[in-house]
Amino acid sequence: MPKNWEAEWKLGGVFDLLPDAVLVVSKDGTISRVNDQLTAMFGYSREELLGSPTEILVPERARAIH
Repeated sequence: MPKNWEAEWKLGGVFDLLPDAVLVVSKDGTISRVNDQLTAMFGYSREELLGSPTEILVPERARAIH
């Protein structure tokens, strides 16, 4: 088990109870954690989001606008 497993476990419990949609992004720009509110908001499963680039949450028509 990782050294910080207890802190991570506690964070996970609080994370999923938050009323807002929340995601955590890794340094490489991929999604590393999401809560249930975010999956409900965007209609993706947790499995679809984890490891995906954050651009997955931006509508395709808006991706080309910079």
